[in-house]
Amino acid sequence: MLTYTFENRGKKSYYQYLYEQMKEDILAGKLAAGTKLPSKRSFAKHLNLSVMTIENAYGQLLVEGYITSVEKKGYYVADITGQVQIPPKEPYQIPEKTDAKGESGAEKTSAAGAGNADDRSTGGKGNAAGDDVRGQQTDPVEKEKGSEEPFADFASNQVSSRHFPLSTWSKLMRRVLADQGTEILKTGSHQGLYELREAIARHLYRFRGMAVEPEQIVIGAGTEYLYQLLIQLLGRNRIYGIENPGYQKLAQVYDR
Repeated sequence: MLTYTFENRGKKSYYQYLYEQMKEDILAGKLAAGTKLPSKRSFAKHLNLSVMTIENAYGQLLVEGYITSVEKKGYYVADITGQVQIPPKEPYQIPEKTDAKGESGAEKTSAAGAGNADDRSTGGKGNAAGDDVRGQQTDPVEKEKGSEEPFADFASNQVSSRHFPLSTWSKLMRRVLADQGTEILKTGSHQGLYELREAIARHLYRFRGMAVEPEQIVIGAGTEYLYQLLIQLLGRNRIYGIENPGYQKLAQVYDR
């Protein structure tokens, strides 16, 4: 049976450490896609842990898509080949730029510093051409034209075309069109797609212990719209608290 030791878990909880170890094995291919995982009870007995610990670890792996659950059959390792994997972090190093003379940014900065020292001692006469030495320094973190793309793009108004799972998206779209047919063209509920609200309700009950009906869930097109609904429900004669610093547009919603 699958075995893990906990000598190196440090201050981490048992479930967190087990989750991380299993996740690493899945990413490394040690646990291949389709592998059946031990039942929660037998795994807990084998590792001398509580069933709740195993359930929490499995639950986290399930939420993040590393394993799947088949009713009355158990848990299986998911196929993650199409998912984007974040590479391990490497310490950031400021790149050394060289100018046409072959001088690096560090060398130019040192030279500029020496020039400034001469200026101070001679009342500014050390810079014969009268140029601003600071303007000659090269910003070491400035992005040059033609350089490679940044590691991470945090723009919130676009999707990475390089990492977007286009084939998976196309396959799911074809499946939905085949299953739903013309039903998908009908006007949906003002609360959002019922099937999605139903799935959210199941998720909340299973992983958060919240007994929520689909009728109690509202799905809106964006945060601002949903906050406007909250104001309509609760009224403007109340005091609302938001984060500061935070999303400024939300503050504007409450100020209207």
